[in-house]
Parts: sequence; C-alpha cells; structure tokens
Amino acid sequence: MADKTDIEWTDATWNPVTGCSIASPGCRHCYAMRLAGGRLKHHPSRRGLTRRGNAGPVWTGEVRLNQKWLIDPLRQRAPKRIFVCAHGDLFHPSVPTEWIDLIHAVMACAPRHDFQILTKRSSRMGAYFTDPGLEKRVRAAARDLQQRYPRRRDLRQLPDRPLFPLPNEWLGVSVEDNPRTLRIDHLRQTPAALRFVSFEPLLEYLGNLDLSGISWAIVGGESGPGARRMPVDWVHAILDSCFDQDVAFFFKQWGGPRPKSAGRLLDGALYDTIPERLDDGSYFIPLPSENRNLDAAVRRREAFLDECRSDAPPRPVAVQPRRRAAALMFDTDEAARQRASIDRHTHWRVLLDPASSRHYLTKHRHKPTGAGTASRSHQVLCADGRWRASHRVELPDGRLAA
Repeated sequence: MADKTDIEWTDATWNPVTGCSIASPGCRHCYAMRLAGGRLKHHPSRRGLTRRGNAGPVWTGEVRLNQKWLIDPLRQRAPKRIFVCAHGDLFHPSVPTEWIDLIHAVMACAPRHDFQILTKRSSRMGAYFTDPGLEKRVRAAARDLQQRYPRRRDLRQLPDRPLFPLPNEWLGVSVEDNPRTLRIDHLRQTPAALRFVSFEPLLEYLGNLDLSGISWAIVGGESGPGARRMPVDWVHAILDSCFDQDVAFFFKQWGGPRPKSAGRLLDGALYDTIPERLDDGSYFIPLPSENRNLDAAVRRREAFLDECRSDAPPRPVAVQPRRRAAALMFDTDEAARQRASIDRHTHWRVLLDPASSRHYLTKHRHKPTGAGTASRSHQVLCADGRWRASHRVELPDGRLAA
C-alpha cells in the first residue's frame, strides 16, 4: 500500500487488484495504463497487463490479485482515507466475486480507515451490493483470512450487527460525458454509507445534473500527453448543481501536459472540501457555500468587474495592461480603442450567464493571414487577472450575451 500519493482527495492508495480494460472515452489517456505499460511494466503486479498499441500501452483485460498487499490496511494503525484499486477497477468483469469478498472482509476488519472505491462498472457494483448472499460470503472470506493470517487478531473482530452497507466504505462512479451520467443512476440505487461522483476527466458540458443521493463531487481536467481541454463553463455547471443540491465540491485540477500545469484554483479559490466521518459513524458533508476561500473569490471577481465598468480614468497601460484592455470592452468608441493601441482584429465581450449570474471576460482574435485563411485565438480572463487560452465560452443555449 502506498502511504503517500499525489491524489489530493485521499491519503493512501491500496491496489489488491491491478489490471483493467478500456470502458469508455475517459479511459483513453488512463494514467494507470501508462504506468503499467511504462515504468512499472516489469513489476510483478503489472507484468503482462498491457500490450503495445498505436498510441502507447493498452490494457489487455487481464486482472491480477496481489496477495502480498491484501491485508496492508490492517498493518496501518493511523486512520486514513484509502483509495481502493487506484490502478484497476474492483468491479471489472474479469475480477472474480471471491476476490471482491476478500477485499471487503479486510475493509470490514479495519473500521478506523475510510475506503474509497471508484468504478466505471456501476451496474456490476449495484448487483454486487444488492445480492442477498453478500453478508454470508464476506463473513466466510473473513474466516478464510483468519486461517491464512492466524496472528492477526483484528480479523476476528467482525461485529455481530449486519455488515452492509459498511460505514467506512465510500462508493463512487466516474462520469466523463453525457452518456455516462447513467452511472449516477446506478450509484443512487446502490446502498452505501456515502456516495460520490468523480467528473474526471470531464469531456463534455453536462448541464444541470440530478445529484440527489450524492454527497460529494470531484471535478478535474485530463492530464498527460494529448490531454483534452476542459472549458471553465463545464466546471461552473457542475458547481452550480452542487450549490443547488447541497453536495460537497472538490476541484482537483485543470489538467494539461502535467497534472499541475494549470493549477487547482477555480475563480481564484481552492475548492478542497472532503466529507469527514464523525465519532458516531455519521458523516459531516461540507457544502460549497462553506468554502473558506469562496467569499474572497467572489469579492475579487466582483471588484474586478466594477473597476472595468467604472468611469474612473484607467490605470496606465504599462502598469496593468490586462485590466486596461479589459476595461475597453465597455467602450464602444473605436477611436478610444485605437488610442490604446488595441489591435483592430481583437474583439472584446462580456458574457453574462443569467442562470448562475457568473461573468466571463473574454477576448477573441480573428486576423486574416492571406490566401483566404485566418488565424483565430480565444482567451478567457481568469480571476487572477491573467488571460489563458480556452475554448469559446457560450451559454447553454449557444447564445453569446453581450
């Protein structure tokens, strides 16, 4: 088990099962697949799990039970949030039910930890947890582990009460585009102490989501070679759904060639809320409106817009060129634009989203280059005052409100 991880929303990763196969478009640039076919391809836990493809390593569909890591959580005394099968999928069709039972027996014997399970096979997960024989099988798996590890006293401490849903097990699904939102419905129908959804990598605008029964949402852009871009309005749509339905919100990253290429700030704020299990077994769900950075982010954005709209003389271009340029969006006098040396091919717009009262400051450049072609670029003004390349930001109905 890895005691340290770069995944911000967990404390450790545990890989009793490794190996997977491509299930949907979000798997195209899977980091675990790249590792299994690259740096770890000769490791006993990864050897033979990938094959060479045209665009790099590809899962073969083979899965492997790593016996030496099976009871690692029992050896960890300090409570941790543990991401289960970070380099695989516990509910992959090739994973035998007996393996899943063994892993749940270990989780039931380690109540001090919180185990986070994320899957793309939501239908199999639902069928597993609604099976009437689940409790009997897991208790039998715990007895099997007692025989293998007779010195582990914690394997003999299963409670007499019904085990499921395990109070320390978080069940989650990955959703990257609109067809995959069906996984949220499967998750909602699955009994669990806590349910969460990971929108990473986010590949489409999802609009207003039904998050009833969901406690936590994670949003992140794709990272690695060939990473697909995630526009800001896609993230805002999910954030608005979390606000409206009292769902905790965690913004992981914007993505890019490297996970930290564009940072973790959304509207200048760090959204890092994670549910917390209390002593009585219930969960405290921090709401997005309680984010300690949110008020400052809103004030910063509103102050910036007020300054852009004000009639006060703008600051010198040499001191703050971005704000001077943004202020000219509200000036329709072409002569004023020319006096400020604004390129005549650069156009400014204020986009007002009436659904969420968010403001987008954008500039769009369209410059003829001869032979009937033109160069185009589009940038969005971020809360930190920097212009960053982005997809064209549009309202959900496709209009650009000036």
